[in-house]
Amino acid sequence: MEQLLKIITTRKTSKPRTVACSICEKEFETTHSQAKYCHTPCGGILRQEPYEPKFVPCGICGKDFFAVYPWQKYCPETCKHIARKKDYARYTKTHKDIRQRYYLANRQEIYKKAKQYSMTAVGREVQKRADIKRREKDEEKVLARRKISDAIRLGKLERMPCSICGYKNAQAHHPDYSKPFLIAWLCKICHRREHANIKEREKNNGTEIKTDTNIQCNTGT
Repeated sequence: MEQLLKIITTRKTSKPRTVACSICEKEFETTHSQAKYCHTPCGGILRQEPYEPKFVPCGICGKDFFAVYPWQKYCPETCKHIARKKDYARYTKTHKDIRQRYYLANRQEIYKKAKQYSMTAVGREVQKRADIKRREKDEEKVLARRKISDAIRLGKLERMPCSICGYKNAQAHHPDYSKPFLIAWLCKICHRREHANIKEREKNNGTEIKTDTNIQCNTGT
């Protein structure tokens, strides 16, 4: 209880500001971010006044609909869901941009904290569960990668340079995980770019994307 009271008393509030009342147009001071009415008497009047349901124009299609509540702005059957999807898309895009800017500004600190967490007992347990889940989800992918690693370790397969830029430290890219030894040697950057192109092709319903380079696959045994 003491901890809860401490949180309530120490939480941050908006800075005091002067707002004009939407009813009487008199200015009043408030710390609430969405205050519209002065507390007395306009706030009390607004709460006591009953709302009469009426026909109002929809904010999307413009057709009149019967609004039972004063906050209704859209047709309850169709336009309400459209507006909700638009609001959610705008909210998601805004917060994605905020998270991306925060990550770019604090990349080193985030990496340092993540590394420290991964070295703790809880972090290792979380990573272990994530690895098990990933292996169960992408069993064919994990098996294909394991076969390539075993072949390189046993000397049956030689690691080649990147087939696009020629960088020596290349990775094995699998166009088809059901054929584990049908691979293309790509560096980390080219590998990431190729997977981005694959996702783009899937998004565009399998349409071909023109690229400047052709990936060549090497078959090992």
